[in-house]
Amino acid sequence: MQDPDLNIELAKSCVQAFSRASGTGCELCRLDGQPVAAEGYCCSSCRICLDTGISQDDCKKLHAYTAKVSEREDGKYMYECPLGLSCITSAVITEGDEGLRLTAGPFLMEDKEDFIEYDLMHLMRFDRDTAEAVAARMDSVPELDPQKISAFSQLLVYCAAFLRANTRGKED
Repeated sequence: MQDPDLNIELAKSCVQAFSRASGTGCELCRLDGQPVAAEGYCCSSCRICLDTGISQDDCKKLHAYTAKVSEREDGKYMYECPLGLSCITSAVITEGDEGLRLTAGPFLMEDKEDFIEYDLMHLMRFDRDTAEAVAARMDSVPELDPQKISAFSQLLVYCAAFLRANTRGKED
C-alpha cells in the first residue's frame, strides 16, 4: 500500500478526534511502526521503555502482531505492551508487512501507584530506582475507567472501518 491511497488529512482528523474524545493517545501507523498520524501520548512517542531496557523493536513487533490479531477478534484487540501498559488496536489494512493499524494507548486500567508497586516491582521485579524512573515518565499516561475503555474501543473499530473504506475506495 502506498501513501497516495490514504487521505492523510482525513486520517489526521480521525486520529485527532479519537484522541481528544477518549482522553488517550491515538496513532495510525504502518505495521513496521512508522507513524502516519498521531495525537496525544502514543506508543510511537513513548520513551518509558528506555528506563527499563525493553527494546522498542519488541514493542513494534507486538503492535504489528496485534493488528493482525484484531482482524480475527471483532476488529479490535486489547493487550498490554511489554511494560504492562494497556493498548487497543484495530487493523485498517494488513497486507503482508505493509498495511496500517490504528492504536489507542498507552493507558492504565489501574491506579498508577498500584501499577508501580505490583506490576513493576512485584511482577517485573524492577528495583526501586528503575520503578521510580518509570514513574517519573508516566505523567502523560492516563488512568481510564473500564466502562470508558469499552466504549472507546468500539469507536476505534468504527474509525478503522471508516479509514479502511476511504482507503480501499481509492484502490478500486
